[in-house]
Amino acid sequence: MPPSIPTSLYPVFESSFLAGKEGASSPGTAATAFTGIPTGPLAIAPHYTPLEDDNLRGSNVKVFDLQFGSRWAEITIPESPCYADTVGIPLLGCLGDYYSTGTAGSPTWTTSGALSPGAGPVAVTSGSSAVAGTYIQIDSTAGDTEVVKVGTGSTATSIVIDSSTPIRFSHLTGIAVTTVTGPYTHYFSVLNMTSSTGSTSAQPPTYTVLHRNGIAPTYSADQYVYGHFSKLKFQAKKDGWFVWDGQVTSYVRSVPASNITPSFSTVTGLPTWRSTVSLAGGQVFNVTDLTIDLSRDLDTVPAADGVQDPYVIGTGPLTATFNLDFDVAANETVLTYLEGNTKPTFSWTISNGLTGTSEYSFSIASQLAGFKNTPLSIMKSFWGFKTAGSLIASTTNAGNSGGYSPLMVTLINQTPTY
Repeated sequence: MPPSIPTSLYPVFESSFLAGKEGASSPGTAATAFTGIPTGPLAIAPHYTPLEDDNLRGSNVKVFDLQFGSRWAEITIPESPCYADTVGIPLLGCLGDYYSTGTAGSPTWTTSGALSPGAGPVAVTSGSSAVAGTYIQIDSTAGDTEVVKVGTGSTATSIVIDSSTPIRFSHLTGIAVTTVTGPYTHYFSVLNMTSSTGSTSAQPPTYTVLHRNGIAPTYSADQYVYGHFSKLKFQAKKDGWFVWDGQVTSYVRSVPASNITPSFSTVTGLPTWRSTVSLAGGQVFNVTDLTIDLSRDLDTVPAADGVQDPYVIGTGPLTATFNLDFDVAANETVLTYLEGNTKPTFSWTISNGLTGTSEYSFSIASQLAGFKNTPLSIMKSFWGFKTAGSLIASTTNAGNSGGYSPLMVTLINQTPTY
């Protein structure tokens, strides 16, 4: 018999991943509102830079002291079924540029003054008072549209914006303001420096991650602030789910300020067979496996500032690559993409097949798909192609911040805003 049988056990099923967006002006300050994202068990690795003192002291040994330099944490999200609502959080965290629209309703207004990011009440021409808790869309120009929540205290000429959804873009006077409901359409692309958010650092938002695991002594959760999504991978596997995995780099664990009980939406996963793939404007029917890999350069910068945590964690340029398996090969068209370096347009969409307030879909579009490898491969009994390449940046796929982006991701769901 063991000398002491444990009476407290911590099963893996307790693992919950909760993400909360930190304020644009206060990265590294723990979020207070969180969204539960169903995933497999998180793998969390604390990184402490070891500093060993091996100066000689007249003894035949190697190490005389151990201290630690800078520290940070890496959170790995394992391959997990992807849901077309909560996936907007890692998309925004990785890509950074985001605008959205809703389904137009009433009442409507027109702004009577220009708006700046984070502005207070929206001055509008006289009309009906906006109702607290509803959502409005500001602007109607593609790339400049945003959906925000109405706060309390609005009047016929002033719409109060809830603090949870501050205005992110600059807007001109005389633009449309419209009450909206679901479904909502969200557009994600790479954030550049000309954004009308007023930010010149081209940094996506940071997130606080709560890992609710039961073993943590305070509120059953470990907290990781200043989290940066640096890697995302999306896969559509034949006979399987549409899945994703990713990585977050953050400060090392800390203690949550309160007990956050996880809650999860009822949105279901999507089987791969619901996908459609198009190349050069025409649908192809023999793609059996698809992978889109997004990766950002990441700088973890310690400083001589009296603090062990990094002075800054910054995200650099984004790389987007793809893998497409064609099984069985109907012709050699994909080989001609390589030989001619034609870089066709590429799009991929997966949805639940419903419409209206029941619709959930996820789409990736790239104006330039650069094929780098197209080996003729034995799939099983027939020939096929296993292709790989890069999504090339273009102005077509850019969002509010302009410039270039290698892709645009579009979500349609019932989530008003991210």
